[in-house]
Amino acid sequence: MSDDRSFWSVARQVLSLEELEGRSLPGGYVLKLEIQPKKVRGRILFELYLTEETGRRSRAPVFRGLYGKGPTPASNWIDGDYREHVEFDGLDINVSSLRLDEELFKALVLVIPPGGSLMVSYELLHGAGKTHTETFQQLELGCPPACTPLGYLLYRAGCTAGFRDWYFPEGGSEGPRKLQAFKPASEEQARQKAGELIEELKIFLKRVEEDRRELIVRARSHALELIKILEA
Repeated sequence: MSDDRSFWSVARQVLSLEELEGRSLPGGYVLKLEIQPKKVRGRILFELYLTEETGRRSRAPVFRGLYGKGPTPASNWIDGDYREHVEFDGLDINVSSLRLDEELFKALVLVIPPGGSLMVSYELLHGAGKTHTETFQQLELGCPPACTPLGYLLYRAGCTAGFRDWYFPEGGSEGPRKLQAFKPASEEQARQKAGELIEELKIFLKRVEEDRRELIVRARSHALELIKILEA
């Protein structure tokens, strides 16, 4: 099995939410943080915009969410919506194609302490991109969350301690369907979860070995890549 210290080193890092302001992303983009003055049920509502080197800001936030902070690991989380496309004065930017999404998610994960979680919607009323729709479709086909575009991003960002698929929000108050991904609470848990994921992915690969559907083929590619990383 792979040395999990790299994943654990990410899990241990913690930034304040305010430290996301001005954080650099590839291609000369910078994050612009806006924190709303009014809290929602005691949680902080925030928005992250992309800004160009010229200072131009995206018209809509690339991420909008709630930040919960508490005394226990489970009470520390971010829950929000990610936009795959943002616009700069009529110019559409595909965040995924520019691989800005990877760095965005890594930045968000750094705000969450070990044992906390990051929740991201894959069902949006407006502005859903390929990452959202393909995640929805692959989960419907029974693919492991880590193999979906959104799950893969969350895992590579440092949420390596398992997933929960909120496909049917309890009580109707948790919003749209989302993936919740957890940061490991300890190095021991990081190793344990890595072993469990390898087993889950190998079972999935065996089950879909002869399946040639495009969505399954792409999920299988993610599974193989993760196993390669974890077993290196």
